[in-house]
Amino acid sequence: MAASAAIVTAAAKPRILHGTAEASIDGLELLAMLAGLAVVPPTATVRLITRSTRLYRGLTVERERWRAAGWQRAGGQPLGYGGLWQRLDTAIHERTVRFSHERDLCGPSPLGRVHGLARAATGRGSRRAGPGPG
Repeated sequence: MAASAAIVTAAAKPRILHGTAEASIDGLELLAMLAGLAVVPPTATVRLITRSTRLYRGLTVERERWRAAGWQRAGGQPLGYGGLWQRLDTAIHERTVRFSHERDLCGPSPLGRVHGLARAATGRGSRRAGPGPG
């Protein structure tokens, strides 16, 4: 089992969401983005932060092409997590969204805070990802 976490700071008091699911890190990160967007109003300005170069590229470059291709890859192959990408695309279009790619998980960035929350939620103090309880 892996963990995901999201911090939503649209309100005066930040709201913390976390959960677990049997999925890849990419799938969990997409779910965390959807969960965060679901609790902010459509008029909100949102910053989505990812450590993943693959997800950042999907959000900023590939998403338009995937949508135009019916959420398929080149050659008609299904897009991994295509349903999540479609839901995320809809949620993004309803809001003003900025994207950030941050590799530093340990510094003072919001992503470092999310990483710490995910570790705390699973009871692991280690900075290294691995199988969770269960």
